[in-house]
Amino acid sequence: MVGTDHTIAPLALRERLALDGKAAAQLLQGLHANHTVSEAALLSTCNRSEVYLVTTEPTVARELVRRAFAEALGEHAAGLDDLLIERQGPEAVRHLAAVAAGLQSMVVAESQILGQVRSAIEQAKHLGTSGIHLGTAFRAAIACGKRVRTETAIGHADISASSVLIDLLARDGIDWAAQRVLLIGAGRMNTVTAERLQALGAGEIVVTSRTAEAAAAMAAAVGGRAVPLTRIADEARLATLIVSATRSPGLMLTPPMLEGRRPHNLTIVDLAVPRDVDPTVGELPGVTLLDIDHLRDLQDRQGLTEALADAAAMVEEATKDWQTWCRTREAVPLIADLRAHVDRQKQAELTRTLAHLEHLSDEDRAAVGEMAHRLVNKMFHHLAVRMKQAAADPELGEHYMEAARYLFQGDGTDTREPAPIDEVHAAHPVR
Repeated sequence: MVGTDHTIAPLALRERLALDGKAAAQLLQGLHANHTVSEAALLSTCNRSEVYLVTTEPTVARELVRRAFAEALGEHAAGLDDLLIERQGPEAVRHLAAVAAGLQSMVVAESQILGQVRSAIEQAKHLGTSGIHLGTAFRAAIACGKRVRTETAIGHADISASSVLIDLLARDGIDWAAQRVLLIGAGRMNTVTAERLQALGAGEIVVTSRTAEAAAAMAAAVGGRAVPLTRIADEARLATLIVSATRSPGLMLTPPMLEGRRPHNLTIVDLAVPRDVDPTVGELPGVTLLDIDHLRDLQDRQGLTEALADAAAMVEEATKDWQTWCRTREAVPLIADLRAHVDRQKQAELTRTLAHLEHLSDEDRAAVGEMAHRLVNKMFHHLAVRMKQAAADPELGEHYMEAARYLFQGDGTDTREPAPIDEVHAAHPVR
């Protein structure tokens, strides 16, 4: 994994790396086209931009990602090297599982990230840039995220970026009945915002969106009203609280749009990445502008201590299961070679035996062949299962596989030079 996140990169950089649609597809296909990269997936959210890769050359892959990010940043790429984080092997999978579980989010335990992780691997599959390795890693992470939300108190926390910021305002003693709220965007994040505001008793809720039908549906659900996007400036000048959460590539609210507004205090919450609100709006008299980075250290984690510890243990378990899968997979080629060798020997002996039993009918000859096939299957099944179990051993798995290669080398199952017998721990019984 190569990428950056909210723990190290400022919002101004993260919003330029928030790639989706065509830009994300171009990045993934460009990486996948390199002969050192066999699989690639991009997880791009408001908090992180991370590329997960299967590569034969980690150093080359890191440079490929750095160049792709630098291209996206353009003139703002200075200092990018210091902001990139690299994780390999189990560390990368452990991180991905923790991300899917909501443990690495700016708002710890938020639920949207699980769907974003799922979308990332689905996008890679659609583009043909993922395979069995990333597919398995992401499945393990998604399963871990689901388990955390099902089996711990995290799943009942009902936490989101918008709810944390709205609760922050509530702690300041705001008179909700006197508030005139403008919601810009009718997606999932503002749906949560609208429901929370309704529960708090907000005086009026106005919704606007590029999709008129979505705005109307959201407004109806919370007893508000919908207005066309062309009315955004008029409504903004009347509002006391504005929450913006769109996927617009451009700004939704700028200083000129607030000229002539009513002489009252205005709080604006910008939850979008890239940002919806021009940062200079926060310099206007009476305006308080909060963006996604204001979430740092605001969340009250009381009551989640035990759940977070349980979730961390589940992440570790998911990582170990993935490592077991990797070790077991290493045994597959050897098992396949050995099975092919056994089948060749079976067929040679069957042909030789039947040559001396010409008096048998075709039906009897078929019965002899079927018996030989069943006998080999029963004997080989036990061997294959034991080899996979041996390969999965976290301490001696590789030694067992080297021992197996040594024992069967020379029978046409493997051509590699066997390791010295004292290095393969052949005397250790399979546990």
